[in-house]
Amino acid sequence: METNRCTIRVFIRKYRLNKDGKAPLLMRLTVNGRRWDSALKVGIDPVNWDSKKERATGDDRDFKSL
Repeated sequence: METNRCTIRVFIRKYRLNKDGKAPLLMRLTVNGRRWDSALKVGIDPVNWDSKKERATGDDRDFKSL
């Protein structure tokens, strides 16, 4: 029986800031070694992103909704 491996990662592109100074948030889906990247159409300030935990930091309502 073949086993399938699936991972989902969320990351930002901090070098592609928009005019508001926010970085786009992206999702990468990997299934059995094949990758698909998708933009989530959400921007976040790079200072408020924890890349190790792959989530936003802060107490603001916008961060909790992410």
